Amino acid sequence: WIPEALYEGKNKGALEREVVFRLAQQYFGMAAGNDPAQAPWLSVSVPEMLYYQYIEAREGYDNMLGQLNEDCLSALVMTLPGGYSVDSPLAAFYDSADFEIVVRHRGAAALYQIREGMGTENFLAGLREFYEVYNGRIAGLQEFVSAFNAVSDRAWDMLIVDWFYTIDEYQGTTTSFFQ
Repeated sequence: WIPEALYEGKNKGALEREVVFRLAQQYFGMAAGNDPAQAPWLSVSVPEMLYYQYIEAREGYDNMLGQLNEDCLSALVMTLPGGYSVDSPLAAFYDSADFEIVVRHRGAAALYQIREGMGTENFLAGLREFYEVYNGRIAGLQEFVSAFNAVSDRAWDMLIVDWFYTIDEYQGTTTSFFQ
């Protein structure tokens, strides 16, 4: 089901976005970590970040960064009750809006920061490793970290875990953009 509004005027890009996100979600959401009730970030945050990778490949880094800022910045500074983290289980969320803010947008922002910390090449190699090793198996944050460690001569545990659990520290700040 695709709403007609996505075909018209200024919303035309929304259709492309939704198709790219849903295709990535279909593939990556079911390839590994296929327990969306316990680890929804694997089927939502990763495809959202891959959407930004798509924008970067198609339109360049500055356009990707502009889109990331437009989509995610307000989600970072918004205060939500409940103590949610990017890897909270689905049942922890009170409503779908909170889920979108935390898992889709804060999750993508955390993955962007991880990518920036380790470099695009290492980030993509880590994703490939994760999905090759855990294809068809239940996996979570620890397996995700292990895959990134396996493709690099550095340990990424601290960076990845830090971003997943401290992305909420932006709440109430005056953060104005990613750069």
